Amino acid sequence: MRGAGSRKPEAGIERLWFKIGEASELVGASPKELRYWEDRIPEIRPRRSQGKLRYYHRDELPRLLQIKAWLAEGLTVLDCRQLMLHGHLTPRLDLGLDPEELPAQPIPKGRKALPLRPLPAPIQAVAPAPDLEPLKAALRELIERLSRPVE
Repeated sequence: MRGAGSRKPEAGIERLWFKIGEASELVGASPKELRYWEDRIPEIRPRRSQGKLRYYHRDELPRLLQIKAWLAEGLTVLDCRQLMLHGHLTPRLDLGLDPEELPAQPIPKGRKALPLRPLPAPIQAVAPAPDLEPLKAALRELIERLSRPVE
């Protein structure tokens, strides 16, 4: 079934399982990329045959397409995993912001909001730092943009 690579995953797929090469064609990524994603995102677990071949279920294809789209937007594979697990990116940098200055993170359906922990006290610099307010403002804007839910 060589023509399967030209179809979109949503459009009338009769088959349930696809070898890694077929899945990679449908997603638009190389088999090497799919193996890398599988290594970095443990939630992607293709079924293995007795000969150790990877088989992806058709229900997995939309998730793989979403990862491909996020990567095209500039996110890392680990960012993609975090989005898949939590629905949002968590701040990873200590920008010296107070917790109330951080943008509110969307709460997944069925979960309660957890209170923010206070950030640890910043380490005092030996020399006075230059004016970092423009940088802080740019980073606040970046956090805000990255914290918005993906549509």
